[in-house]
Amino acid sequence: VKLLFEDNGKALRAWEAALRRPYCQVPEADTPEDMLFPALEGPRELALFGHDRAIYLAQRGETAAALDEALRLLEFGHKVEGAKGALIHFLVGVAIEGMGLDAVQHVLKQEDIDTAALTACLEKLNNGRDSDQALKDTYRVEYSVSFAMMEAGINKGISSSSSTPALTAAGKMGLRSFFYKPNRTRRIMAKAARIGIDNFGRPYSDADYSGWPSIIASPGSTSKLKLIASGNSIGAMLIAMLTPAYDRIQGTECLIEFRFSAVLALTALRCYRDAHGRLPERLEELVPQYLDEVPRDPFDGKPLRYSKDKKIVYSVGTDLTDSGGSTGDFGSRQADPTVHIEF
Repeated sequence: VKLLFEDNGKALRAWEAALRRPYCQVPEADTPEDMLFPALEGPRELALFGHDRAIYLAQRGETAAALDEALRLLEFGHKVEGAKGALIHFLVGVAIEGMGLDAVQHVLKQEDIDTAALTACLEKLNNGRDSDQALKDTYRVEYSVSFAMMEAGINKGISSSSSTPALTAAGKMGLRSFFYKPNRTRRIMAKAARIGIDNFGRPYSDADYSGWPSIIASPGSTSKLKLIASGNSIGAMLIAMLTPAYDRIQGTECLIEFRFSAVLALTALRCYRDAHGRLPERLEELVPQYLDEVPRDPFDGKPLRYSKDKKIVYSVGTDLTDSGGSTGDFGSRQADPTVHIEF
């Protein structure tokens, strides 16, 4: 372990170099496929190194250095999220951010924590997490890349000997313009992207996807005959395949937003406990000394739920039902996403 985190100069230099960069830039892609499926193993491996190094430092009792490493990991995740790449870039950034939050939680479990470092961590987390613009940029890029990928696939399919029978026949008979209407397809995809962008930033409970094109909302509800008669059957099928599930993406974003807010609350709770020797009865007791305000649950917009007796901070989750918190490890499978207070 010492060899990996102290004597591995190459890994340390790569990690430090990545952290010094003011932003993360997606490499220029030669094809739409390269944009959708980029080589993101490098940032992920660097983040794993940073996460494990933070855990290692915490276990050695170097809590100030461990918290600093965890916060730098959070910042690195934000940079990857804001790289103005396709959706996969943003989701990798979210995963890296999750590693940073996990590292902070691990440090908070330690018996003795450097007081100044804990206060600095709380101040940094109180600044909040702003990913609004990053996700909006991601939606716009995803729309552009998906349409470019669709066009490339159509052109290749009609001209290729390995094409599907439907595309080959359409090309030979000159029926491409009937089966695939690019302008109509682009309008439908743009409408879906706009609805996704408009819903972002709202609580999950206030999201409105009622205006979604039916081919996306219920892809199996239209009969094959009606689909063919629509005059854009290939475009409709490709829209259903390539348009992201924006409602699920919003759920994922709400989950990481909740975890960030919960770790902020945990950090404030640890400061309060160290000062008073006990946990508060309510999160409101942390305001204004430790929190500017009680963080909101991104799923329903109400203050985060907290139980001193159960030692948990939790959210209502996607079902919007308060079940009193969940047991087990944090994740989307919990009915109520829950962070446990382990100090």
